[in-house]
Amino acid sequence: MHIQSTKKVLDFFGIEPINKNTDDDIYAWHVNYEVVNRKKLLILMHDISRFCVLIYGIKKSDKKNLTKIIKETMYVTMKSEAYGGFMIKAYLDNFDKVTFGKTKNRKMISRIVWLRDYVLSYMEEHGVYTDVHEQPQITTIINNNFVTDDNYKTWFTPNEKMIQILEQHESEQLLCKLGDDFYNNN
Repeated sequence: MHIQSTKKVLDFFGIEPINKNTDDDIYAWHVNYEVVNRKKLLILMHDISRFCVLIYGIKKSDKKNLTKIIKETMYVTMKSEAYGGFMIKAYLDNFDKVTFGKTKNRKMISRIVWLRDYVLSYMEEHGVYTDVHEQPQITTIINNNFVTDDNYKTWFTPNEKMIQILEQHESEQLLCKLGDDFYNNN
């Protein structure tokens, strides 16, 4: 998984960015953070679907466990959206480590800034779970808002688009596993 980060996130964790081409990559995300109630809130956005994952209460010391925290938070967020367990597992098991790079382009930065504004307004209205990293009460609302990619011609919800991506990924994983088993049995 490759996460393109704002300078603020890179400086906070003290991470040296890695350049990687993430065009049409289902493991490409963007991240920014805000301070909410004196705690850091990481706002992750999937590049293709604009699916949102929130990680609340992150600290600098969490840098060494960041991959584990991101995976756990993604699992809880996707589970709260009623995704199937195998679909989530197929996606999360396909990466061992999270790498960080610089943000891709201005369009992606404006999208994550737009997302931040929505997240903060919904957090003000619905509150924050202070004892856990996951914030499904907010992501469920955010991921069901309509967004557009092509100058307002087609609209979709990040939740629907992410389900399509995960279903396609799951079927590819099943085909690979069935194909490997078939060839191993001969």
